[in-house]
Amino acid sequence: MREKVVPFALFAALVGLGVLAAVRAKPPHEAPLVRIQEEGDASSDASALDAGPSEAAAPALLADAVAAPASEAAAPPQVVKLIDRPLRVTTLGVALAAPGTMALEGGARLFELELCPVESLQKVEGRLVRGGADADGADIAVVALPDLVAATERMRALEPQAFLLVGFSQAAERLVPAPGAPRGPAPTGDVKVFVPTGERLASREWMALFALDAAGAPPSRVKLLVADERPKDAAFVAGSFADKNEGEHLLSTVEAAGLVPYVAVTTKHTLTSSEPLVRAFAQAWLTGLERAQSDAGGAAKRVLGKEGAVFSSAAEVTGDVGGLVERLGRVSRVTLGDNARLLGATPTGAGRRAPLEALSSAMVDAYRDVGLLTTAPSWPLVERKVVATIAKDTPAALTEVERLDCSRSRRRPVASRKESGATLDEAALLRHVEVFAVAYEGCALRVSLKGGEKPAATFAQTARDKLGLSAQKLLAGTAATPGPALLEVVPPPAP
Repeated sequence: MREKVVPFALFAALVGLGVLAAVRAKPPHEAPLVRIQEEGDASSDASALDAGPSEAAAPALLADAVAAPASEAAAPPQVVKLIDRPLRVTTLGVALAAPGTMALEGGARLFELELCPVESLQKVEGRLVRGGADADGADIAVVALPDLVAATERMRALEPQAFLLVGFSQAAERLVPAPGAPRGPAPTGDVKVFVPTGERLASREWMALFALDAAGAPPSRVKLLVADERPKDAAFVAGSFADKNEGEHLLSTVEAAGLVPYVAVTTKHTLTSSEPLVRAFAQAWLTGLERAQSDAGGAAKRVLGKEGAVFSSAAEVTGDVGGLVERLGRVSRVTLGDNARLLGATPTGAGRRAPLEALSSAMVDAYRDVGLLTTAPSWPLVERKVVATIAKDTPAALTEVERLDCSRSRRRPVASRKESGATLDEAALLRHVEVFAVAYEGCALRVSLKGGEKPAATFAQTARDKLGLSAQKLLAGTAATPGPALLEVVPPPAP
């Protein structure tokens, strides 16, 4: 009996399990919800998808250079290039390219740098005209400020502007009397100046015009004779310390240490459309300047070896380490604080004309009077926005003051200018003070008037207020002058 019951029980259990499996409820299938978009309706998700890679991806020039990680466990931040090709920089002369070989060491490379030093201003202009998108062009040029002024008429359509101070010419240019000629210009008639062909031509022309104007011969009386050989009737030679010209110079960039600034230049379009890129370049170049000034030998070797940056196939790199180190020594040091002060990017300079603007304006006037320019540029040659933005994040740079030393020259006074005319032209004297304050960087100025100490003190205080000069920079003379006014360059008073 038991043998029959057991199989029957097992069979019944299997049947029960089958019934339970058949009648067990299944979860309903839920189809994904589909949003039906009415005509004209645009959701944020659809917009993001429709944008596609061209709109969702970063453009070639970006304001933010580094992408942040999505989470704590994400990969390190990825550097986003500010430009999808090399930033092309051309310089007038190989020495001015040296900072570029040390500008991108360490840290994130927001752009790649291509350097092209050349030996003529015409080649610099040609590359800037082509633009950086052209392999034979340039985005930025590094030249002397007189070079920029001389090129404004030819490059008027591009509206080139200086946005960064990279140094001053130091003990390079000088104006000397021709053999047998008196040290000062004749009181009347033309004053002929021999300007040897070669490098720093515009800077030497500017040196001659500035020096002779202060000595009583305005640019309208000066005749610049650019030639290989000195004409017999030339009264002065606008040369350099490398020339074998005997005699005491009338003026040089030893005394006038701020007369010939070196600047980085780009077009107004580039400054407007690619300001983050230009700002990144300025920051990197300032770093390169500091490194090159601290290790001139290393910088010279890098340039001559074409190391530290890509060099264009058109780069004109010649010379030896010793010669290049000497050239680097003729470019004075500048800081971000110098830039903020001289480009008018400090809080106190915001409402005034920038000192480098005043200097460029004086160059334009002199070049027009001598016939080198026909018309003045209709745009400002100096742009302060890039430096102002950088300096905003470096409070110490905004409070840096001029270092008054003036020990370069043993002359006392270092230089002077007598105002002409029967009566004082205060506006003209104020302009001369403004330009002298830059040209004689590091020295003090002393102004004396015909009426003696009291009117001189009044004028000096007015000039300080208008130009933002300190009491140590601009002094009031105590002695009366025979003419309307006398402006002298002197060592600063002892603290």
